[in-house]
Amino acid sequence: MPETPTYVQVFERAQDPERPIWVYAARLGAGDWSPDRHMTMEIGMVLDGRHDSRLDGGSTWWPGDIWLRDMWEPHEWRISSPTAEILSFMFMPEAIDRRLFQRDWREMFIVPVSQRPRVTESKVRDAVLRVASEVWRAIIEQTPSRYALIYLGLHRLLVEMDCHWSGPVKGAEWRDHFARIRPALELVDSHPGERISAAHAAHICGLSRSHFDALFRELIKMPFGRYMTRTCVGLACQQLLWTDLSVEVIARTTGFVDASHLHRNFVRFLGCTPAQYRRSGPMRGTGLLP
Repeated sequence: MPETPTYVQVFERAQDPERPIWVYAARLGAGDWSPDRHMTMEIGMVLDGRHDSRLDGGSTWWPGDIWLRDMWEPHEWRISSPTAEILSFMFMPEAIDRRLFQRDWREMFIVPVSQRPRVTESKVRDAVLRVASEVWRAIIEQTPSRYALIYLGLHRLLVEMDCHWSGPVKGAEWRDHFARIRPALELVDSHPGERISAAHAAHICGLSRSHFDALFRELIKMPFGRYMTRTCVGLACQQLLWTDLSVEVIARTTGFVDASHLHRNFVRFLGCTPAQYRRSGPMRGTGLLP
């Protein structure tokens, strides 16, 4: 008789709240499509088996394949082989050491899905598989070194993708537009918990309000105001999971007027209340959150 596979799911978070990283390591069986959405960026990888996803079309991921998803991108996924092993890093922009990259690393996530980097060379595939497998085993086995491996593994995968990516189609024009709004993104990252207005963001970028609004919508696929609110919700998610602060205190320190303001936006974007999120954690429901 064939041996019955052992299914396992472990959700781990790095220990440094200043560099928020969550990792999902799992061995799963075949299943139906599941909806998913993260308030974080995500880089994921198949170690064994086959993983399907729906995001701007459909894709099938094989061992060594890597997917990148920007913040708040809704998608669906399923395991389409009898079993599969997957590893997924979910992180906020401030977790990344930008000094390691030859260009702005966020470009890989913001370009259209069809233009994001893919693993095509066997040498690169072997290298990223080794890195991801080491992190996967450390998390599953709960080794003491897993926190360091999470941080190093995430950066190694991102650097590999950055070094072997030729960049977006129409790269010069796209990069020019991205460079114009980059100061606004950096301002949001460097002032967590502050409500920054679109008018101030446009001023920082040296653009008129209408030009800034048009470029931001073109590249980020949402108005700056919604991006700001979602960023504040993401920060509140971190504090709900990492601290024992009251919801009222968290609301005031993450850019919301009060607890009811935070409550409304949680229900709007995540479909649950802050208290429900804190109780059930990032694995709430069918999607992986953050």
